[in-house]
Amino acid sequence: MQRREIMVWDPRNMKTAIHTTCTDQSSAAPMPVFDEDLNLLSVASRGEGRVRNYELIGGALVHSFDFSSSESVKGYCSFPKRSLNVKECEISRCYVLGQRKLFSARMLLPRKMAAEEFQENVYPPTFADKPAISAKDYFDSKKNARPLEVNMKYLFDGSAPPTAATSAKEHVKNTAPAVSAPSREGSQETPRARKGEAHVHSGWPCPRGSVDAQRSRCQEACDAAELMREAGESKSGVGEVACRNTQERG
Repeated sequence: MQRREIMVWDPRNMKTAIHTTCTDQSSAAPMPVFDEDLNLLSVASRGEGRVRNYELIGGALVHSFDFSSSESVKGYCSFPKRSLNVKECEISRCYVLGQRKLFSARMLLPRKMAAEEFQENVYPPTFADKPAISAKDYFDSKKNARPLEVNMKYLFDGSAPPTAATSAKEHVKNTAPAVSAPSREGSQETPRARKGEAHVHSGWPCPRGSVDAQRSRCQEACDAAELMREAGESKSGVGEVACRNTQERG
């Protein structure tokens, strides 16, 4: 049985990995799918029924959550972002090819206000379905350009897709030390190649982390209320209200 590892590399310096994490011991071939909007890495493995999910935070991979299927996975890929149901706070949808059927798997983030308010921190501007430059410009003229992106709010409003995509800012934010790298001759380096940044959207909580944080805050509020009652200083049930409100927000 072989030990499987996932490594994070800086393409400007391939001498050593920035981060290495050991997943398990298996000889199954992994099939990674990376969401650059949320820095979420999904790893399915051929012949297994579990899909592991990690967040890229500070250049390191942090295990977020898993989901399992009764079907052994033969193939795995993600839907385009424009197919997601933003009013259900659907953060990802994937095709899973099993032994006998093809089915989709949805990942939903629990947000009570998702149907009423567009969750901007969950749906940042994403890559458009249009190229920034043509293949001829890239290969013949040696031009380079930022990728185009669109705002996903049109999915929430039910309006037509934007006719014009905007040039992306740094879609991936740096967490690694800067190193020098040769650029394409006669072209301008893109900010992504120059800074090599891996963007972390701090406002997007992973499901497990969100639950743990809410549970911790709730327990702290309940402990504080108990101490106040024992000391005879609890006047209006402040601790109970804080605990209940914390649970409702979760």
